[in-house]
Amino acid sequence: NKIPEKALSLVKQLLLTTPEFHATGGANSFKGETRRLLETSVETCSNYKAVVHVVLKGGCDSYNVLVPHSNCAEENLYNQYAEMRGTAALSKDELLLIDASSSAQPCSSFGLHPRLKTMQKLYDERNALFFANIGVLDEPVQKKNFREKTVTQLFAHNTMQEQISRLDPFRKAHGTEILGRLSDALSLNNYSVNGFALDAPISVLEGKDHKIKKIAVDTLSGLQRFNPAPSSDDFSAKIGQLNGKSGLHNNVYSDTWSSSMQNSIGLNEEFYWAHEMSDLKSSFPQTKEGRKFEFVSKMIASNDCRGSERDIFFVGIDGYDHHANMMNNLDSKLNNLDESLNSFVAELKVMDKFDDVTIVVSSDFGRTLSPNSGDGTDHAWSGHSFIIGGSVDGKRILGEYPSDLTDQSSLNIGRGRLIPTLSWDAVWNAVSQWLGIREQSNLNSVLPNRISFSEEDLFEESDIFVNIPSSNEGSSCEKSNVQTTCIPVNTTPRPSPSPTALPTKMTRILTDGPTVSPYHEQSTSPSDEPSISQGISPSTPITISQTHKPSMLYVSGPTIQPNTDGEKLTNGTSPFDSKGVRDSTASNNSNTSVITWLLPSLFSTVIIVTALLILKFRKKRYHTKWSSFSDENHVCQVEYDYTEHFSKKARNKSGGKVGNLFHFEKKEVEYVGMEVIPTFPNNISKY
Repeated sequence: NKIPEKALSLVKQLLLTTPEFHATGGANSFKGETRRLLETSVETCSNYKAVVHVVLKGGCDSYNVLVPHSNCAEENLYNQYAEMRGTAALSKDELLLIDASSSAQPCSSFGLHPRLKTMQKLYDERNALFFANIGVLDEPVQKKNFREKTVTQLFAHNTMQEQISRLDPFRKAHGTEILGRLSDALSLNNYSVNGFALDAPISVLEGKDHKIKKIAVDTLSGLQRFNPAPSSDDFSAKIGQLNGKSGLHNNVYSDTWSSSMQNSIGLNEEFYWAHEMSDLKSSFPQTKEGRKFEFVSKMIASNDCRGSERDIFFVGIDGYDHHANMMNNLDSKLNNLDESLNSFVAELKVMDKFDDVTIVVSSDFGRTLSPNSGDGTDHAWSGHSFIIGGSVDGKRILGEYPSDLTDQSSLNIGRGRLIPTLSWDAVWNAVSQWLGIREQSNLNSVLPNRISFSEEDLFEESDIFVNIPSSNEGSSCEKSNVQTTCIPVNTTPRPSPSPTALPTKMTRILTDGPTVSPYHEQSTSPSDEPSISQGISPSTPITISQTHKPSMLYVSGPTIQPNTDGEKLTNGTSPFDSKGVRDSTASNNSNTSVITWLLPSLFSTVIIVTALLILKFRKKRYHTKWSSFSDENHVCQVEYDYTEHFSKKARNKSGGKVGNLFHFEKKEVEYVGMEVIPTFPNNISKY
């Protein structure tokens, strides 16, 4: 008659799902109904479209992606490129030739990086085009005024990546991102929208409409289903009761927790099955890039059962910050990207959705034309990029490729850092229209900084895309109320875990965000393990006491009683009253009881004393930063840390090699830089 271990574990796990445990203040009341804020997917009738924003993080050296080749107005443009690039230049012989005669560019022939064979093929098939000299621009600037007119901190990864995904330098739509605002506008236009952040925080999808379905996914571990071995057949149902619909005046913090929990319950289950049930025909390379595009393909394939009319993807790809060995590193990264794009495009064509998907590729910034001493290139500003899709009017280079790459160029602000002449606002203006945002007011909400540019500086839909009529365009179809779902009707039952597998690490599960959210459980067949009904009835509503962080989970219905059969006082009476609560007035004079009570206290005392002794006699460690030493001839500043017995490495500001070893009052300091008088420093801070 002991409390079943499984029941006790369930209580502990459920406690961790409650708003009282996670929020400041308890919930006022729950109505006993399960909340579900996100709309249920319904049958769609609008034409499906998706945009995939691929960000090459680190700053891709795109002046080796698109290279001037031949037939140039300035005959020496390739020579300028080769001279400025030095050891970072690609030879003409290895470039993949493309025709740019239909573009207003300084050359009619350009070359692509030798690894971009898929890009060359798509360009020749008119399904890809390039954007020349593009970058983050707050407004059009020149060499003489770019510092005064640019509020974005240039050349830094964090600020430039932030603006690539935000496009709001003056913070007119503070707290939102370009993909989030785009989703908001689409939702206002009555489109059903889903958002996906791959290997990026979900904040890259942040908008104002919090009812849009969106998740963040780590493609290395994949889209994991929440709690694959639940402690109870109706585990998520219990979570639903504990986080159910609340009263009008419920605590805002606890209500926010419960809403997020319940939204995650549905999203995880829906997107998990959307991923699992998608059957792809193309094979993808087993690289980081390949896994990302395979995931995108599975989500696009499942748009019907998800009821999505517009899918928004953010795909982050790391590894483009090549300060050293740029040629080899870029070669490897572009090879992986090109192979993955080849599989992705092939799969879209098999699905007959290539015309419905647009891939926008961007990066933090370009890199310096001139290399550094480590055969790498450094942070710069403008670069070149591209867009792919079945609806793209390709085989062109848009923007203005610089006609002068020398140090005397009006765009060169030093070491081949060139000022952009094309803004990302221009590209997203056209992409937004292609997705269905055409009202000027809506475009202004998506791109709050577009007003900083003239109409001539912004692309229209017709500048980038061909007019491909939708299969349902012009039809009288209206959305029905027929619900759709990717979740199989007969989900395979999952057996309950054995008692030895408990307790489950629920804290980890519940804090991983929407990618590992609770799901709707399916019933399992009876097992030989102790039934949970011994302690908690699965059909009994559960309530939580209104305390800040409850130490007891109160359960209505059958009470979990302690085992009172085996314990007796010396007088033969039970230490528990009729309700199963220990009677504090009951006494037991047994020496065994006293020893049992003292042992834990003695053990704790030993642990505390031992810890204090360790702290007393531990080796003290000190640290100081940039302490100054001087004598008649030298001044040196070093950073070092040391203990009473062991020396630690010190570095000077210039980062030289390890220098002389000195002894400071029996304390050793390993030091870098000039020779100095061995004086014990005064500004020591203990840590």
